[in-house]
Amino acid sequence: MDTALRIRSMPLGIDPRGELRVVAASNEVARLVELFQLQNDQGPCLDCFRSGRPVEAADLAAAAARWPRFASAARQAGFAAVQALPMRLREQVIGALNLAAVTLHCRLARPRPQRAGSGPDGRTSAG
Repeated sequence: MDTALRIRSMPLGIDPRGELRVVAASNEVARLVELFQLQNDQGPCLDCFRSGRPVEAADLAAAAARWPRFASAARQAGFAAVQALPMRLREQVIGALNLAAVTLHCRLARPRPQRAGSGPDGRTSAG
């Protein structure tokens, strides 16, 4: 099976009140994992959103010390690795995109060396 087919996406974004929310998910399991992350205030998307930098855990079992509740819940949901990328509108971080894979040590995305921002049409980008 192609690795791309085994990756789930889970973006978090700021709602009109300025609160971080799950804005979409590739499936219900992914949505529940993101809600769990928000409710427990730990996980890669939150770290990424707060720092504005990509966050990666190539093996969620090894990330248990960093995010004990999130790592356990994500592994129970069938995920083995995660990577979170900041979503920006110009210079402001407005969310984070969490990519979760069922395969260990899966390089989900290659962060760009430069800061990404919105294009000339105003759309946001991750990176």
